[in-house]
Amino acid sequence: MTTTAQAQPVVQDVWQPIETAPKDGSMILLGKSASIDDDRATSTAGFWQKGWEDSFDDVGCNDGFVDVRFQEFSPRQSSGAQQYRSSQPTHWQPLPAPPTPQESTK
Repeated sequence: MTTTAQAQPVVQDVWQPIETAPKDGSMILLGKSASIDDDRATSTAGFWQKGWEDSFDDVGCNDGFVDVRFQEFSPRQSSGAQQYRSSQPTHWQPLPAPPTPQESTK
């Protein structure tokens, strides 16, 4: 028997400050507006990730938000290198509820 979690419907489509985002691993929509440093705005699904220390064969990572493809947002340790600097979202919102079976057959 397979069960799936029931998502709560989104009441508002309003971006909220990232400081108010859940840090429990919940999947949410992460976003960042365009800036002087990066002229493209982006939004993607992601979650909060707890950091870890360096080890013999792995460079550690800071606490922070990551996107599901690990392409847009990363809390990585930069060791001062500009190309490896951390990129974090500025806003978030809950993901929309998935389609219902009735919506899927339309």
